[in-house]
Amino acid sequence: MQDNKQNLQTDEKFELQKVDMIQKLIGQKFCNIFYQPTAMVLGDDIFVINFGNNIDYSLHVGTYLRFVLDNSILLTSCDIHFSPSYQSINLRNSNEKTLLDKNLSNIKKLLKGSYVSSVSVTLTADIIITFSNNIKLEITTDCLCDDYEYYRFMSLGQNKKSIIVYSSNGRICIRREEDID
Repeated sequence: MQDNKQNLQTDEKFELQKVDMIQKLIGQKFCNIFYQPTAMVLGDDIFVINFGNNIDYSLHVGTYLRFVLDNSILLTSCDIHFSPSYQSINLRNSNEKTLLDKNLSNIKKLLKGSYVSSVSVTLTADIIITFSNNIKLEITTDCLCDDYEYYRFMSLGQNKKSIIVYSSNGRICIRREEDID
């Protein structure tokens, strides 16, 4: 059986412990989520999901994500491409409300007052965050474009740290930064 850990690497050797910092979300209160259309500046739009009473942790997601409850999909990052009536829309030519607007509003209401009950990270750096109301946030590393940043997890308290998960040369890479500003 091939060791799945070789699918992940950093500039040196991949250490699974580098993603353990995400476990600090357990017990943290959901604070807010918003969609940030930053493609013109950063190359991709992102979702920002904040946790803690004073936004102690922040997750910036540029890759595919979805919120699910049981067998229902509540929101996906692809919802931006559809109208609330599920018709495909061209965002370049439209100021029309999107399915994302509708679903984002709903997910904020559903997550209000909830906290993170569990976090799991796969060997390919996908994340599943389960909230106290059983809603799950699934974040998937979905492409292999060079230097594509899937997500960034930041600790914003006294000891500012971040984990950046990105693609390089067809591999999923993880970089940990200490004392970020």
